[in-house]
This record gives sequence, structure tokens and C-alpha cells, in this order.
Amino acid sequence: MPNVYPLFTATGSARDLGRQHGEQAASRIDGYLEFLAASLKVSRDELRARASKFLPFFERDCPQLIEEIRGLAEGAKLDFADALAAQLRGELGPVADGACTSFAIGPAATANGESIVGQTSDNPPELMDFGYTLRVTPDDGRPAFVMWTFGGMLGYFGVNTHGVCNFANSLGGGPKWKFALAHYPLKRLIFEQTNLDEVQQLMRRFPVCSNGNYMLGDDSGAILDVEMTSDGPFPLDNN
Repeated sequence: MPNVYPLFTATGSARDLGRQHGEQAASRIDGYLEFLAASLKVSRDELRARASKFLPFFERDCPQLIEEIRGLAEGAKLDFADALAAQLRGELGPVADGACTSFAIGPAATANGESIVGQTSDNPPELMDFGYTLRVTPDDGRPAFVMWTFGGMLGYFGVNTHGVCNFANSLGGGPKWKFALAHYPLKRLIFEQTNLDEVQQLMRRFPVCSNGNYMLGDDSGAILDVEMTSDGPFPLDNN
């Protein structure tokens, strides 16, 4: 596991953001896809075929990400379906998604009166070789953000310029898996919101195929814990 993750930066239009990201992380993206295919015991062609089945959901629920995914493929010199597969991860097959733990400490319990939100990232050690920090600055007025991610995923955990932060862990049990989008596009769209009210509105209209817990915050110091399931979001009592 590396002691320091590289910092990659991307600025400009959606296509530019993806292309710059792909150019800088090309080896990590390809290595991650090889790891994913090996974990699922399928070929890269089969991985692309499975990912392509999810494209209608991207077109319906987050079309604004498609141009960035196309740029990611161009920058990393991969097929579009490869870049799409990177956004779906274990939803392409029965792969364990780690055992992360998210946490939050409110202003009343911190020395400087500010909230602290975070998580552990309990992933297989092999994935750490594909990790990096990514700073993204769109040129269309959307918030800039910084996140830790790996293998070309456009959405993972981090914080934007409005203090909107997203940390998460998977959930067992609950509503059954259904054919819909993975959590990672939702995590990316959270960074485009300016406060927790907007995040909740987004979650109410965004379908996901499996269950996960989201620990969220914004620059007001507010904290929100939401169980995002295949049946929709269930905000928890944060008092």
C-alpha cells in the first residue's frame, strides 16, 4: 500500500474533466478493471457487455455524467464500456464491497465547534494500488470538489466547496437488490449540491440497486445520516 496517494487535478467542461482524469489515472483504471474482471472470473469483453446493460439507467438518471465518462475513456485510451464498468464496481457481479465504517461528530463535541465527518475505507489491499486523490473544478458553475477514489470512479468520498461531504458504508439485509444504478454516480452528483436539503431532494429521485448508509454534512455544521436502499432513502434520527 502506498504511503502517499498521488493528487490528480481536472478542470474545464465535462468532457475535459473526464479526459484529464483518464490521462492521469490511465494505468490505475486499466489495472482496476483487470482486477475486477479477475474477481468476477469473467473476460474484459464480458465485463464490457455487463456494463453496457446499465447504460439506459445512466441516460435516464444521470445523463450529465455520460460526457465525462466518454472523456475518461478517451483519456485512458479505453472503450467507453470500460469507463462505464468502472462506475458500477461490484454491481456487475457478486463481489464483496468491503466493510467500511462511516462516522460523524457534531459541533458540540469538537474542540473548534465544527463538525467532523469521515469513514474508513476497508477495501481489499490490492485496490489501494489503484487509489488517488482527485480535485475537480468544472467550468460551468457547478461546485469544485476533492475526493479520494480509485480506478476511474467519478464518485466516491470527499467534500465540495460548500462543505457538502459524502462518506458511506455498505449495508446488509433490507430491501432486495434490483436492476438499477450503482451508488457511485449518486455519490458524484452529491458533490454538485450546495446543502443537505438539495442532497435529500436528489436522493429521493435517484434509484440505486443495493443498500448503503450515507453520512453527510455541509458547511452549516449540519449532519445527516441516510440509509439509501433499493426502495429509496430512509433518513435516520440524527439527534
